Amino acid sequence: MALLAFLASLAFLFNMTIRSKLAWTAFLMVTVVASIGGLFLWTHDMERRYRDRMVQAVEVLTELRELSSDVERQVARVDFYLISNDPQEKDIFETLAKTNSKRIGKTQGIPWGRQYEDMLKSAASVLSGGRISRSSARGPAERFGVVAGALRQSIAAYLQSQSQLVQEQRQKTENVFETLKFSSVLIVVAGVILAVVMNAFIYRSIVYPLQYLKEQVEALGRGDSRAHVTIRGRDELATVGRAFNDMVARLKELDQMKRDFTASVTHELRSPLSASQSFLDVLVSDLEKVACGQVAPATADLERWKTFIIRVKTNMERLNRFVSDLLDVAKIERGKLECRLERVFLKPLIEETVEFFRERAKQKEIVFAAEIIADLPPCRADLDRLRQVLVNLLDNAFKFSPKGGSVAVSAHMADSRFIKISVRDSGPGIPPEHHGRLFGKFEQFKESYRYAEGARGTGLGLAISKAIIDLHGGKIWAGANAAGRGTVFYFTVPIV
Repeated sequence: MALLAFLASLAFLFNMTIRSKLAWTAFLMVTVVASIGGLFLWTHDMERRYRDRMVQAVEVLTELRELSSDVERQVARVDFYLISNDPQEKDIFETLAKTNSKRIGKTQGIPWGRQYEDMLKSAASVLSGGRISRSSARGPAERFGVVAGALRQSIAAYLQSQSQLVQEQRQKTENVFETLKFSSVLIVVAGVILAVVMNAFIYRSIVYPLQYLKEQVEALGRGDSRAHVTIRGRDELATVGRAFNDMVARLKELDQMKRDFTASVTHELRSPLSASQSFLDVLVSDLEKVACGQVAPATADLERWKTFIIRVKTNMERLNRFVSDLLDVAKIERGKLECRLERVFLKPLIEETVEFFRERAKQKEIVFAAEIIADLPPCRADLDRLRQVLVNLLDNAFKFSPKGGSVAVSAHMADSRFIKISVRDSGPGIPPEHHGRLFGKFEQFKESYRYAEGARGTGLGLAISKAIIDLHGGKIWAGANAAGRGTVFYFTVPIV
């Protein structure tokens, strides 16, 4: 029954947690051990009971045989007395009569007890009157012979029936012992089968998945990005397997992000350097012509030189911003990014940044609006760092908004403790499930870059912005545009 219960629970156990599996396994093992122990005690008790019955039957048969032998001796005393007229035989008869009567009285179920009493009465009539001749005792002796013969027949028949019962009891006991022996073998076989099934269950549901997971982890450690774990069920190992697959997928994404970052860094470094080198080559060539007298200094195109120098300066500033971003990321990872917090007003900063992007809005024919309440209270902030955040958000907004789109900046009180600033664009938008990942290092939403203007970024701007806002004690997050297209970025700064 324990085996059936175990097998019935096996399918259910495969979908349980490891703790529940072990608990159920322990429970089933205790149940099986208890069942085997109970069956062993039962077989032992049955064996003892049948052995006791057999011993008791043999003892009763032996006692009956002894009693019948003593009765036979008692009857023989009468015969000897009739032959020898020896008074001693009479004394022996009387002694045996007392002993046998007591034994017969104590022994239950003897069917010839009344015949024994008749034999005693008949013997008394023969033995009474002292010494007698054979002829004078012939009548009582004949009656005694008849009674004694009937008694002998009854005793012999009873002994035969009791012997038959003992033989049947012996056969029954042997059969029970064979059955118990078979049961013991069955118990051992059932225990072995249960041990094999339990071992297979533990191996299949716990050990094998662990080995399989270990092999995939080693494969991943060797650089095999195809490592994948398939563990069915809802236990902890299945959860670890799914987490492993998520980790592998994340590592693939990180590897792709690393390649994209390398490409972006290469582009961010090569583009301004190549452009600057081209401008400088032209300037050097023009100056060599002036120095060699091929071109008169008075006729040199100074405006052209000035334009080239401004462009070189612009490219150097771009490189400087990029290197500053890399340094900021390094500081963030070391926990060394600092903000000099002081009492400032945000309205002038926002207005200055908005004016900085006016020309870019005209070039892309973007409607650029700003909504700033007049009585913004002062806050405790680092203006340079907040300018970096606002410039990064506006730069992204203009990059992803199409020609003829719109960008809006607003600043108002979020509650009694924070000022909330938002930057809204009209780009392709970002699905809500990706909003939480935008602020990680090197994170980029690839679908948006189909609509982006200019070179692809490095994915560092939002990570740096989040670190800066966190140092200010505020929050930064992304949301969907209420107009149904585009994205809105919000950040808060605590007031003084």
